[in-house]
Formats: sequence, C-alpha cells, structure tokens
Amino acid sequence: MSDDPQHVHPPGAGEILVHVQDVGDVAGAFGAWAGRPGSRRWIEGVRLAPRHLAAPADFEYQAISKGGGLTQWVSAGQFCGTSGQQSPLLGFCFRVRAADGMSCRYRDRFVDGSEVGPLQPGTMCCSPSDAALEAIRITPRSGPRADGQRNVSRGGAREMARGHGQD
Repeated sequence: MSDDPQHVHPPGAGEILVHVQDVGDVAGAFGAWAGRPGSRRWIEGVRLAPRHLAAPADFEYQAISKGGGLTQWVSAGQFCGTSGQQSPLLGFCFRVRAADGMSCRYRDRFVDGSEVGPLQPGTMCCSPSDAALEAIRITPRSGPRADGQRNVSRGGAREMARGHGQD
C-alpha cells in the first residue's frame, strides 16, 4: 500500500487545506494526510494548491456532499464544500488536465475507519458504507503514467454519484 518513493515530489509540492468538523481549517501538504486521521471528525470542505505541479486551471476537484449530491468541479485554489455548517463530505475526486509528465495517486480515510485507495485521478473515492470523509492524501509523481497516456481524466465522479442515488 505504500507509494513508490522513486518519483514522488518533495515536500512543498503543494498544500491541502481542509475544514474539519468542530476544529476549523487544518493545513496539510501533498504526500501527507490532510485532516485528522483517527479522530472521527469529518471534512466539510477542501482547497488544493498544487503550486508548481500544474497550472491552477489544469488541477480540478469535486466532492460528494451530504445527501449524495455532487459539487461542481472547481479549479486549484478554490474552496469545495462548506465551512462550519456541520455538513460532511462523503467522497472526493480530482483530475489533472493537460499536465504532461505529472500524475498523482490519492487515498482517503473515513470516519468509520475505512481507507480507500490509492486511486488514479478521475476516480471518485468514497466509503463502501457512505461514511463521512476524514482525511485526504494526494501523492504527486513525476514521469509518465503507467498506461502511457496523457494525464487527462474526464467523468468518473458522475457515475459514482449515481451509485449514491443521484442521476
């Protein structure tokens, strides 16, 4: 389950800001857990800043909100979700568009103790039990993707949301 350290970007590659239930904003870094793993406190919202990894418009993310609805895709630097409204995120997805030579894997932890991942960009990550999101870990990697394709991912989340009762 460990990420291959050979091509992992160094610390400072980007930051993740999450709004944690009853705690507030908690900053984290790409390559490390963002949130409060093991605390059973959910994430209400997230903002990603990939810094030099990709242009902000090339790095997008969305979430499954309480009730199973999808948020809109937002670009790096924008907040996705809520803050201080006691409304947990149930899933998270990101994609990298037109960023040749850069890929990421990510995994999520949930308040029920489950962990999902590592996943490729464009894949919605959610708990099999629909538990709230507790922590996010994004590990950027340089070099070509294993499948030899460009790092462009579209869709994926819409299908996962359908599994949560959305059309």
